[in-house]
Amino acid sequence: MNQQLEMIQLKQDLGQDLTPEEENLLQEHSSTYSLLEIAQVKQDLGQALTPEEQECLRQHNQLKDTAS
Repeated sequence: MNQQLEMIQLKQDLGQDLTPEEENLLQEHSSTYSLLEIAQVKQDLGQALTPEEQECLRQHNQLKDTAS
């Protein structure tokens, strides 16, 4: 399962088309993680973030700043 997921994510990173089954698996898996968690992991790995992920991180960082 995990290996299959990694293959799907690799295909996605390479810009390859995913099969409907792969897209479903990815969506099911993605829903278990918040956008913030995904953005943080991608940032840690040095991967490019989507505009939504960038915005989510920015908002999170603003909240963190006002809380401290």
